[in-house]
Amino acid sequence: MHYRLESNQLLYIGLRDIDAPELKFIKELNIPYFTMHDVRRLGIGSVMETTLRTIGRFCPNCQIHLSFDIDGIDPKYAPSTGTPVPGGLSLEEAKYICKTLGQTADSPLVEVSSDLSKVADVEIGGLQGLRIPSFSQRWPIIPSTGHLGRLKSMVVAEVNASLGSVEEAKTTLRAALEIIKSALLVD
Repeated sequence: MHYRLESNQLLYIGLRDIDAPELKFIKELNIPYFTMHDVRRLGIGSVMETTLRTIGRFCPNCQIHLSFDIDGIDPKYAPSTGTPVPGGLSLEEAKYICKTLGQTADSPLVEVSSDLSKVADVEIGGLQGLRIPSFSQRWPIIPSTGHLGRLKSMVVAEVNASLGSVEEAKTTLRAALEIIKSALLVD
């Protein structure tokens, strides 16, 4: 079985450093988006209200899949990524996005892809069911949140612990864990 996303099933938050062909593509397909300028001007609360209304208008009964590229966060919070660009989301804004969508959740599956060889000693606090096998690069988390809603899965991408120092890798991994905890409504 193959699934295909339509352009009205996509929405971008926090775009920055976008080149002209990318922006042209997004506009031609009429994909809703918020730049970092929009986030700063409107505030993350207003952006998320509009996001939820947009999702509801285009696809009122669809499940939500959140693909969160860690490089959307400002590099001071997540420096170990392939494309660190200043002026991104604050960690609090990223957590707000995830928490807002997490409040629509019904036991989402969350996955982070990363090479953890440098940062195996990062404390995980509050995420029961998180397994970090030393031989694996994928972390399956299948929580039971008890919330009814539409967020069904989340992927945190672009976490690259092999870039930067051990401390930068740990900082990035902690940021990834914080946004996952927010989506799972774990304080």
